[in-house]
Amino acid sequence: MKPEDLLEDGESNATKEPVEKKLKAIELDGQPPFTLSGIPLPMPGGYLLGGLLLINLSLAALFRYPLKVRFAGIWVTHFGLGLMLVSELVTDLTEEESIMILDEGESANFSKDFHLDEFVIIDESKADSDKVLSLPAQALSPFKETLFGEKEETLPEIDLTEHDPGFPFVLKVRRFMKNADFRSPKDGELSHPVKNRQGQEEDIYAFEKPETFRADEMNFRTAVIEIVPKEKNAEPKREWLVSSFFDALGYQPHRFEHGEKSFRIEMRRKRYYYPFTVELLDFRFLRYPGTDKPKDFSSDVNLYVPGEPVRKTRIYMNHPLHLQGKVFFQAGFDSTTERQTRLQVVRNPGSILPYVGVALVGIGLFLQFLLHLVGFAGKRKRKS
Repeated sequence: MKPEDLLEDGESNATKEPVEKKLKAIELDGQPPFTLSGIPLPMPGGYLLGGLLLINLSLAALFRYPLKVRFAGIWVTHFGLGLMLVSELVTDLTEEESIMILDEGESANFSKDFHLDEFVIIDESKADSDKVLSLPAQALSPFKETLFGEKEETLPEIDLTEHDPGFPFVLKVRRFMKNADFRSPKDGELSHPVKNRQGQEEDIYAFEKPETFRADEMNFRTAVIEIVPKEKNAEPKREWLVSSFFDALGYQPHRFEHGEKSFRIEMRRKRYYYPFTVELLDFRFLRYPGTDKPKDFSSDVNLYVPGEPVRKTRIYMNHPLHLQGKVFFQAGFDSTTERQTRLQVVRNPGSILPYVGVALVGIGLFLQFLLHLVGFAGKRKRKS
């Protein structure tokens, strides 16, 4: 389900729950299943194919080309090709892609991940700062427990004081869904109240749907949880429905009071915080004359870096902002208001490796050509 599929009154366009098929394909982590004539087959992924290519490249260089000067170019070329393959692995393991959404006049020091979710409980008692305890959404997922040789699914109970003593609660998970859809409840269905962006309370029914691995679709991790104070004989605060879907739509998080402190809880896209602040001053959007087709859009921003003077810069198409190892691309905007910018933030520690690999391949080819040319010229000289 996409965020735009939720109507203004909280009702969803989806009215039917997905029907579980009798025939299931083998599912691999991070990879869609593939079924051929009813026979489930796992498809090879990038790690396997890339690893095989790297092994083949290394063995070919070791056994076919001795360590001699006349093969120096081939060795440099093979090393460059191997580095390009390794760079793909480094990028996959270390790259972070997220989005920073700003309205004109707003500022932020964080961006949100496109795919990863986190569960947070926040102590917002202080006026000038919040204390945040974050858990990856997968920490709320059921795990397998072996009992007398049998495996049974167990919902976790997490002692939050083990992560931070400032949160004296036990988090009890009553239900967890890797991906969920939502609609208004029917008679007899268990629903949970949530507050929309206007603060109006709505009853929502959540049902599980298959996890998606498509790049243009999103998974909305969803859980039904209880917060139980650690005091003796303490009663649970209540049961809440949390989902990153509500975060995407701007729904209000749940709040509760405990020990003269105010807390809020929510499931949201994982946030990456930065030691600087970006403020959107002005967003410009140009169209081709006589059409609604975008010609150019750009963002004028102020950068607040501690210890440095305020710096004004412009981010526009093909001209990203490079700041402290992060790259800010002009990725989109709110087409309704045309006063909101969406900046894609990319952190890739291995970004230089492909360039080094390509350079080594070029140097290796030139070196091998030069060695052959010198050898050929020497032979002609000796014959003459």
